[in-house]
Amino acid sequence: MSITGTTTRTTGDICSLCCCLEQVQGFFHSISDSSVSYRNLRQGSSEIQERKREYFHESCPTCSAAPCDSLCASCKHMRLNHLLQCCLLAERDTTRDSFSPFQLKLNIGCVRDLRQRSSSCHTCDLFTKIADRLVQRTGFSEESSFILSVLRDHSSDATIHQHDMRIYAKLHNPEDYASLPENQQNDEFITDVLFGKPDPLYRNSVFSVRRPNALVDWELVSKWLEDCNRTMGQTDSCYMEPKSEFFHELRVIDVKKRRIMMAPAPCEYASLSYVWGDACVDLQATTKNLQLLSTEGYLSSTILPQVIDDAILACEKLKISYLWVDRLCILQDEDPDKKDRFLNAMGDIYRNSYLTLVALAGRDASHGLTGVNKVVRPAYWTGHSQGIHLISEIRKPGYFLEKSKWKTRGWTFQEGMLSSRLLYFSDSGVFYECCHREEEIQDESSGSVLNLPEHRSGKSVSYREAVRRLTTKDLTWESDILDAFKGILFSRWGNDYHGLPLSFFSDAIFWTVDCEPGFPSHITRDAGPGKRFPSWSWCSVRDIITIQTVDTSSNWELAKARSSLATWAIPCVSDGKATLQLVSNASGEPADLFELQSFESFFEREEQRLQNTKRRRRLRPYSYGNQDGCVNPAAPSPSWRWMKMSSMHLESLKDAYTLPRIAAALAWKHGCFSATIPPQLKGIDGKWEDYETIVSEDWSSLAQFCDEAHCMPKGIMSKHDMETRFPSEMWYKCPTGSIFVYTQSLPLSLTLLESGEISIRVEGGDLVPEILPGSVNIERIKHVNNQDSKVVFNVIALSVRPLFTGYAPEDENVWYDSEGAKLGGWSGDPIKVELMIIATENGFSQRVGLAAVLLRAWINQRPQFNTFHLV
Repeated sequence: MSITGTTTRTTGDICSLCCCLEQVQGFFHSISDSSVSYRNLRQGSSEIQERKREYFHESCPTCSAAPCDSLCASCKHMRLNHLLQCCLLAERDTTRDSFSPFQLKLNIGCVRDLRQRSSSCHTCDLFTKIADRLVQRTGFSEESSFILSVLRDHSSDATIHQHDMRIYAKLHNPEDYASLPENQQNDEFITDVLFGKPDPLYRNSVFSVRRPNALVDWELVSKWLEDCNRTMGQTDSCYMEPKSEFFHELRVIDVKKRRIMMAPAPCEYASLSYVWGDACVDLQATTKNLQLLSTEGYLSSTILPQVIDDAILACEKLKISYLWVDRLCILQDEDPDKKDRFLNAMGDIYRNSYLTLVALAGRDASHGLTGVNKVVRPAYWTGHSQGIHLISEIRKPGYFLEKSKWKTRGWTFQEGMLSSRLLYFSDSGVFYECCHREEEIQDESSGSVLNLPEHRSGKSVSYREAVRRLTTKDLTWESDILDAFKGILFSRWGNDYHGLPLSFFSDAIFWTVDCEPGFPSHITRDAGPGKRFPSWSWCSVRDIITIQTVDTSSNWELAKARSSLATWAIPCVSDGKATLQLVSNASGEPADLFELQSFESFFEREEQRLQNTKRRRRLRPYSYGNQDGCVNPAAPSPSWRWMKMSSMHLESLKDAYTLPRIAAALAWKHGCFSATIPPQLKGIDGKWEDYETIVSEDWSSLAQFCDEAHCMPKGIMSKHDMETRFPSEMWYKCPTGSIFVYTQSLPLSLTLLESGEISIRVEGGDLVPEILPGSVNIERIKHVNNQDSKVVFNVIALSVRPLFTGYAPEDENVWYDSEGAKLGGWSGDPIKVELMIIATENGFSQRVGLAAVLLRAWINQRPQFNTFHLV
């Protein structure tokens, strides 16, 4: 196929009305040489004049008898039925040279003129309805041009059977467009998408059937659930019946008797996820009205918010006997400790529910579940004129998820994440998502459709992604940030401390904020009256948070590239006495974990996968030609290049395992850990493989290596070492959110520049740590600088890791083994120490930023071990 440019030879229009056709795209088919060339015909070209004559002025025996009553002069001239059915959709004449259009661009005129013609023109009336929707949405003026781009599209869609055209209706007004907010300056905002189908006999078309159905197809929903139930009892089942002890103290709504009761054990129950809003805020379960709510029949339709009443009806349709709703099944005035247990148990409540009903439409509890009872689904807009039938675009589930209020809320984010099966109620229909089939979602109208990763709610979401998503959500009370996350945290990652899981604390504490240059960041989050969130936790700021994980270019799920250089201790109360809980690096690991064996098994699977892929590809021999068109036998074939890339992938997997262990060994050997250097590391002076072998064989995991390097094997430290590192007088009484850290530190000179940025340098030296973008809390630095007492700045060591860059910026930062081999291959790979910048005043330290230095530079500064009290 050859490509030609736009034709520019100018000729005049046949008549003044012909100017409505602004562009035609299509293919020219030549019989003589069997060639096909693309043509883009625009205003002013000679070829578009030929098309205008054919489209608007030549007689057509197929549609000459088409009625044209109630049409204005412009629409009679345009001959919409002829233009679309006989020109755009016509079969190509294969016996002669021909032009086959696939897209037409029509300028119907300005909205003001269109509206004036609509009173006497059926087609203009149809277009006015579309234009009015766009004007209302965009705020564009009536002087805007109404543009139709009609694309030939013989597609089949389960929601509308078969359509022949896709039509993009758009307003064009450069001045109005420029005045839109930046997030609305896109075609999606100013365009409506329609599907079209011609009906040459002007009979009823398939579009005349109401879509979507006004009410839910419960038989179809039941079938979805039955399909999932077939896997019940299997290891990959999306629903496993909870154990009897789970139901202890759990309250539910008896759907049949419409009352609150203690859940029988065991039982199947549905849960409801919805936006509270301001509707019916008084109807909540409390210790005072519990007896009344437990009366049979009390929860009638007259007193319930519409969404809860509809949820009860949905349960009846699906034959689910019980329903759990937060505002009625948790006593809102209960003892805080007991209520806190329920918040921690949210993961179990939603995960163990048979089904979670999601109110996707509406902005509060008064809206109800669309398609269940009173709230019927709005029908898609349809229209017809001149034998062309139109229907508005059938949106996919992702569209309704993104546009919903439910998607923006912090509490509902947790509920979606925790649920194993979700039934979404939208204005378009119901959608069903199962946690074991996250890649697809069942749509009542379209069947099975792709579920994009950003819309998935289930178990594949990482902690990093969960925190990021949560911090983009809205909370009525910003102090609820951790309560709205407790269920996810506890059920997915175990115990936490102020939002940071203890099982990978050294990763979670390395967080930054997403901020635009010139905009304020690190805005302090309100923790409630008389409270504050700790500065070291991401929950202390109202920003979008990114946990800075280490990119190893490897998908090995057990690769831990970051080794903690800090010993963390949390003040707590045990048996009525104040004590400290050490944060063990290995706390989240299985007792029988042996990482070397796990990695070797994973590596073998990857090798086998690549071999299988190679066999499936069946690569054929291929040679590239040189510039003279001659075959170059020395040129690499795709087969060779693919094998080379496979080899590089396997090498990167090895690096993801070996480099972090060598980095940790070097850090301990040079005194960066507080424990005495073991003989096997102290005396080693061999190859890099020797370092990796010692770490892999003498310690079952990198985390256990770190625990022993901190004098806390298996997470246990002697009383002497505890008292040395964390003197009891320091932590006996301390404020909420305190955490103690024992690690290496260096005094820091910090200067606040006029530009609003900071400059840092290690005192008494020339070391300038690299500040991590998005980590510096300028407002906190300004605040502590304004205090009367003297503030001391330090950098403290958090962790050590390889850079995985494949090169070293300066030769002195490269590490060599006994044979002169560079660490990380021929180009060398430096090791980085990750730091926290802290401001200390009166014995209390606050995080004000993050930084990093190379390991050699850190060692050369001779940092000292100290204990800091972070708040």
